[in-house]
Amino acid sequence: MAWTIFLWCALTAGLAALGWGLSATMTGGWNGFTVTMDWLVFVLPPASLVALCVLCGMALRAEIRWTAVAMLVVFLSSAQFAILVCDSGGRFNIVLLPAALCALSVFGLSPRPVLDRLTQSAPWLAALGLLLLGVAWAQRWLERR
Repeated sequence: MAWTIFLWCALTAGLAALGWGLSATMTGGWNGFTVTMDWLVFVLPPASLVALCVLCGMALRAEIRWTAVAMLVVFLSSAQFAILVCDSGGRFNIVLLPAALCALSVFGLSPRPVLDRLTQSAPWLAALGLLLLGVAWAQRWLERR
């Protein structure tokens, strides 16, 4: 029961952060800097911590392998960093982690076969995240040449 309450709270927090990210005014100058700093200080650390707690809790409750959890963390972190490298001032980098938190909470509330599919797709997601990171660095390198 406590796990279900935690997942619903995580889903609510993810939706609140997602709503903030979608409603934030993305302009240049100091206002754009303020939105980015608010995101870095108030959204990114708590959302990352809650997403990691949801992943670890799913691993404990549903007996998901820890390597699958590590691969999902690699996917989320590399996708987030690739988006930051490519488009640091855009809205997508602000809403990616809250959307991932919402998705992980829904996966945690779902039945066992859905979690098995998530575990099976974890290596492919990790490879995709690393590929996104490589493409982002290549794009940045080509822009600086």
